[in-house]
Amino acid sequence: MKPQFHHRKPCFLIAILFAVFIFLGCQQPDKAATTKTDSTSLISQPSTEWLKTLYTKTLDPNLFNTDSITIVHYTELSDSISYCIFSLKDELCTSSFLATQVNRRNKQISQIEESCDGDYSNPVYTYSQFRFDPSSNTTVTTEYVETAKPEFVIEENGEKRFRDGYSLENAQTTIDSMVVIRKVLADGKISETSK
Repeated sequence: MKPQFHHRKPCFLIAILFAVFIFLGCQQPDKAATTKTDSTSLISQPSTEWLKTLYTKTLDPNLFNTDSITIVHYTELSDSISYCIFSLKDELCTSSFLATQVNRRNKQISQIEESCDGDYSNPVYTYSQFRFDPSSNTTVTTEYVETAKPEFVIEENGEKRFRDGYSLENAQTTIDSMVVIRKVLADGKISETSK
């Protein structure tokens, strides 16, 4: 007669399941699967909707697509002084501005970047790019002017244009640049220096 172990199977399965649960519970958490809670994310950020309203009214809608205003950065320097960087886009250009506010009213505004689709038939193309340092409330704008070399251009009626067969895509050019540093001051003014 064979020995019977039927009564031991449920106990054996429970012991295995218990060992698996203990093993899984003792493993280190997967660092890729866990999310780190940043203490700064618990602090609510101030609303910037009032800035969109303010600059929609301040900017000329004939010059800029004011419906496209996006607040890129906002800092409160004191209870009454703040500044922001905002951008605007249309079919051809993206423009960015540094603007200061005193008591939620516009104090000063300065364009810090403009990047437009190039008109390759024009022998001169200008654009600018900026870097922002929030620790010093400073933007550094580099303004570029790309100009076709004289041998690729002719002048008619006081206007320069490319010789036949040339454009900015295939003509030799020179690029000049200038750096403009803008700093937001404690009183809400923007200081500007060039180099």
